[in-house]
Amino acid sequence: MVMYKKGRFIGIQSLSCMSVLLIGLAPVQVHAASEEVALMDADATSLMPPARSGECYGKVRVPAQYKTESIDVITKQATNSFAITPPKFKDSTKRIMIKAGYNKLTAVQPVIATVNDVFIETPATTRWVRGSIKGTLPITAGDKRDLSAAGINVSDVPVGSCVYEHYKAPLVVSTSEQVLVSQASEKIEVQDAKFQKGSENVMIRAAHNRVIGVPAVFKTVDERVLVEPATSVWKVGTGPIQRINNLTGEIMCRVDVPAVYKTVKKSVVDIAPLVTKVAKPAEYKKFNVEKLVADAKEIRTPVPAVYKTMVKKSVDGEGSYAWLDRKSTSLANGEATGRVLCNTAVPASEIKYKRTTVTTAGRVLKEAVPAKYLEVNTVELVADAASTAVPIPAVSGKVEKRTKISDARFEWQPILCETNMTKDVVARMQQALKDNGYAVGSIDGVLGKGTYRAVERYQGDKKLSRGGITLETIKSLGVNL
Repeated sequence: MVMYKKGRFIGIQSLSCMSVLLIGLAPVQVHAASEEVALMDADATSLMPPARSGECYGKVRVPAQYKTESIDVITKQATNSFAITPPKFKDSTKRIMIKAGYNKLTAVQPVIATVNDVFIETPATTRWVRGSIKGTLPITAGDKRDLSAAGINVSDVPVGSCVYEHYKAPLVVSTSEQVLVSQASEKIEVQDAKFQKGSENVMIRAAHNRVIGVPAVFKTVDERVLVEPATSVWKVGTGPIQRINNLTGEIMCRVDVPAVYKTVKKSVVDIAPLVTKVAKPAEYKKFNVEKLVADAKEIRTPVPAVYKTMVKKSVDGEGSYAWLDRKSTSLANGEATGRVLCNTAVPASEIKYKRTTVTTAGRVLKEAVPAKYLEVNTVELVADAASTAVPIPAVSGKVEKRTKISDARFEWQPILCETNMTKDVVARMQQALKDNGYAVGSIDGVLGKGTYRAVERYQGDKKLSRGGITLETIKSLGVNL
């Protein structure tokens, strides 16, 4: 039959208060007087693992198993920003009248010409005169009758021919007559248009709104994130809550392990974003203008005609003559003039004078003067400023969180003992520990305190079962038995 024997344990019990190790067991024969103890009772054999002859087992502490996962933690709270659309304008021009249109009048005076004129004082005629052709005493009807009686037909006497006569002068009558010396006209004057200077305000940019966005203000706060929940484990020692390990007889204490938290920085909205609307008034520009008060007008002043008084003479009746067919000295026939009656030409009596006349009537020229305009560049509002809220999503960060998937426990595992340990195996284990960065002292194939401490550190770092040099540790180091 196979028996379990107490063997010498290869390990250091004091390295961990959680390690509860049993001695290695080897099959031997039972002798009543020896120090060997046969574990044949049902309670003991039911706790031992099935093993082949020569194998060693130790009760080691298997650490709790954890699962590490990344969780999302909000590091910056969601908020809003504002997309601001500025006001839209378009350039345009505005036509303003800076001087009103009016009529410009130009006076064209009448053209006055001075001409030489002749006033016919006495018209040209023929007459009979006494004395000679150059005589001035005309003959009378009696003279004609006398001439006719004398056998002289005056109508048959050619002009320039003379006969003898006696003359008695006729009565001369003078009359006054108005003669036009300057034609009636008019004087034309023009009065220019009258303006009043002033100013006019012209809107060159329409009123509009300006929208100003104020972004959110954040503040940083600390937030504790659970990365490993609280648990409890058994430790060797004494305490108010404890139990006795039935296999080893050691006192085991239940110890609470607090949860592990990680503090992360988180940005939260301190002041919400807002939009401010500022009204911009319209812009004006002042321009100097001239406004029409009175349009131009014409003033006509009549210029009357100018007349001159002339004296016109005419013969009233005829003188009395006593004609003889020959020269007579008789007083009864009148005063003997001793002149010859001559039929002579009497030219018209003329008075020469200067006369003005209107050759071209005066007139007023009207010219329409258009209004003056100025093209002014203006800016018209097409669309006012506006704002649109744009959501800003929250910002998340990754935090490593450990979740326990199994509690720490004690279990039987194969260990290194006298039956399967050699100096070569120990030396190769020491070399493997050294190659992995764990100081073991000399590579001498002897299990010393330095080697045990290196094994404990290696098992803790690799999360391996602790409490002895387990075959799991040997395999992890890559050492073949």
